[in-house]
Amino acid sequence: MSKILFISKHNPCKPSGGGLATRSYIEMLSAISEGNIDLCLSKSCNVGESNIKYDRLLGVGPRSILSKCCSLFTGEMHRFTNFVRSYLKDNHKEYEYCVFDHSSISASLVDYVNKLGLKTITIHHNYEPEYFWDNRTNLIRDFLLLQHVKINQKKAYLESRYNLFLTNADKDKFIKTYGSNNGINGVIGCSECQNERIYSILDSNFNTRLKLVITGSLCTVQTIDAIDYFFSELYAYLPEDVEIVIAGRQPTESIVGLCEKYNNVRLIPNPQNISEIIANGDIYICPTRVGGGLKLRIMDGLRLGLPVISHNISCRGFDSFQNTNFFYGFDSPKSFRKALDRLIVDINSKAVKKDFIQKEYLKKFSFNAGVERMKSLIDYGM
Repeated sequence: MSKILFISKHNPCKPSGGGLATRSYIEMLSAISEGNIDLCLSKSCNVGESNIKYDRLLGVGPRSILSKCCSLFTGEMHRFTNFVRSYLKDNHKEYEYCVFDHSSISASLVDYVNKLGLKTITIHHNYEPEYFWDNRTNLIRDFLLLQHVKINQKKAYLESRYNLFLTNADKDKFIKTYGSNNGINGVIGCSECQNERIYSILDSNFNTRLKLVITGSLCTVQTIDAIDYFFSELYAYLPEDVEIVIAGRQPTESIVGLCEKYNNVRLIPNPQNISEIIANGDIYICPTRVGGGLKLRIMDGLRLGLPVISHNISCRGFDSFQNTNFFYGFDSPKSFRKALDRLIVDINSKAVKKDFIQKEYLKKFSFNAGVERMKSLIDYGM
């Protein structure tokens, strides 16, 4: 059975967007290879306590402060280069595939791994320059690093045997920006994790007083911008009789202050069970208007049967739902209100059913659907 080496800077046991996506890719590849996969991760990752099926864990310690500072000049933005080169020098014959779960990892290793004869796969979680800049935290440092981000992404794309993208929009942008390559380019999307519990929707009815739900990490640049945009631009277009629930980890003081201004807004910081909060809602709102890739928070809404209204920037990756009566995109406050009005009419007429939404979601985003997409994109074992 062909063996896979999977290298990632994300923690697949952490409940973050990147971590959950990485876990789903590991589990897809593990299912295809029947567990014949080694994981190269940060030493701090606690995968031994998870149910992830793998052969060996190769833990890599942190870089020195000097190495991190030198990233501004070298463009090396991770800890894996020296370890992987040394490890594969003696062990490359064990593997047929090497998966880079980020373009920055791929850029510094893809040449070396290609020369060893392994099939290289790069997973692009988004169009990295866009995502990186939209989530900047230090203007000067991140401006200097942005040039390396662009160079790394281009190199990874042009030299990998396989490039896997989360959305068609990302794939199209790569091709438009960098041109064609000699590899195989495919859209993998994302999927449920293998043992994820899917809530059974026993009651497809909606609350008499509609409850709008917004979730996410309430401390990231893009979510802070989204919440501010929601209150400053969209809130005035809401019907007076709706309830709003905002839930997520580590809300900033600014978000807490905004929520306290409105009587119909309930903030739930660091919830123990985010799924229960979403399941008790009626409409999932995603006002995130920056950052590329696929928004896993929208998956949470659809998984639990909620119709979605999302900013167009965050609709990417949900193309198959665009022409339905349970998924609406918007690009302005007026188009937001138009989408909400249409959805409320369908909810009141019972044209929208929560159990139907969940079934349609699982057709595309179930774990088995993800495995089949992965099988179709890579020639594993051939």
